[in-house]
Amino acid sequence: ITEEVTGVDIVQAQLRISAGATLQDLGITQDWVRVRGCAIQCRITTEDPLDNFRPETGTITCYRSAAGPGIRLDGVGYTGLTISPHYDSLLTKVTARADTFNAACRRMRRALSEFTIDGVGTNLGFLNAVVSDEVFIAGGVDTSYIEVRGPTLLERSKVGREVESESDIVAPPPVAPDLLVNYLAEIKVNGQPNSLGANPDVRPAVRAVTPPAPPEPELVAAGRDRAGTPEKGWRSVLLKEGPEGLAKAVRAHKGLLITDTTWRDAHQSLLATRMRTTDLLAAAPATDAALRSAFSLEMWGGATFDVAM
Repeated sequence: ITEEVTGVDIVQAQLRISAGATLQDLGITQDWVRVRGCAIQCRITTEDPLDNFRPETGTITCYRSAAGPGIRLDGVGYTGLTISPHYDSLLTKVTARADTFNAACRRMRRALSEFTIDGVGTNLGFLNAVVSDEVFIAGGVDTSYIEVRGPTLLERSKVGREVESESDIVAPPPVAPDLLVNYLAEIKVNGQPNSLGANPDVRPAVRAVTPPAPPEPELVAAGRDRAGTPEKGWRSVLLKEGPEGLAKAVRAHKGLLITDTTWRDAHQSLLATRMRTTDLLAAAPATDAALRSAFSLEMWGGATFDVAM
């Protein structure tokens, strides 16, 4: 979105700066940066909005995308692509840019309607319902938007029509959950419940399996100081010297700064956010040792790149 409304290729600028260029070399100054028009981004995912946005898997049998003025696509969708449960359900990010917000909404609606994706379910209908919603177009949106407008948006995405008034809102019928998958996931994460005949004397012994871990010296060696990495990690610099000190240390750092996404991919994508706090805490010491030279760890998100240093 920032690139579309400012004209700055942020990734290219980052690469050039990492190679030694300055903002002055790139011709970028605060006075030069101007916001031009409006842009909206929709993330097309293989999720079912009518089933609590449950990720779907399978093979795409037909994939046709949109195009045209003011439309940007960033994604990997194609016919024959197999959607795995082990990674993010994102297919394509669609960005629509125009002079006004209403015009950007119209372009986005047109682009979404041009997509054809068969073989797996997607959230295309729900996205189109959002950018067609009069409340969204009017700009009356806050963090409660989906909660408040959810029934209307789900109904529109299901039947492919617009609701004329609030009296026309029909709550979507309850969707029967996949009981077998839910059951297996519950057992996998939380073990057999006593109500199903599990022996409480045996269950702790069965569940108390500690996964093998590399010897401590190997972990320490993997995370030891490299090319100026602070001994206690980059977060220690932030806590001790504040944002300005951290920025100074980053600029003085000669090596490549890495954000590791293992936790995010394992927790959010592979285990569908069902990893327990106790499991996260058990993995934390090894993560701290092995990835101490990393600049940050992505714990959650993806679209927002929420990280904890």
